[in-house]
Amino acid sequence: MQRRQSKTIKIPFCGLYDSDASHALAQQIPDDSYDTLDHPALSVAFAELYTKMFAEYLKDTCGITISLFFEELDSPQFYDADTDKIYCKISPADIEKLWDILDTDELNRVVKDMLSQDNPLVTFGDNELSKGDWSAPVTEWDLEQLELMLWAILRQHNVEQIDYAVMFEQYQKDICKIVRDYTATQEEMVG
Repeated sequence: MQRRQSKTIKIPFCGLYDSDASHALAQQIPDDSYDTLDHPALSVAFAELYTKMFAEYLKDTCGITISLFFEELDSPQFYDADTDKIYCKISPADIEKLWDILDTDELNRVVKDMLSQDNPLVTFGDNELSKGDWSAPVTEWDLEQLELMLWAILRQHNVEQIDYAVMFEQYQKDICKIVRDYTATQEEMVG
């Protein structure tokens, strides 16, 4: 019996530059530690926590329980035309679970809305589900297609935009802990 491999999925994220996420982190960093921190490493630690937060958010807002495993934080060299992306691993069974509850009419609307905008950041695929890469089995979709499926499911549950500020407020203690733990590690390395 062949075991099906997990897939990479890009999850919705506001990024770490001048965003609710960067503000949530900055509020927890002691002023005297800010300049000495390894910000890229702290950003990865935050992205790992965000992966857990997003899975919990899906459970709370949509009643969907899936497992997401942090894989990578991709930060652009320049933030003028792009933002940070979080990639996770998801099992084929969880992809199929998402597909089973998906309203394909909503997915069509999301695809048309997001891909028909004059958005230079959109660099993939057809905007009609019946054409091109959209006709492949859902477990073979690419990471952007899977992200659009997440957005469609969120919209099915009346979430047009994620209220990141509220999400980060709910996880303030966890954010504080990663900053505190990371700050202590940095101080030990310096001291």
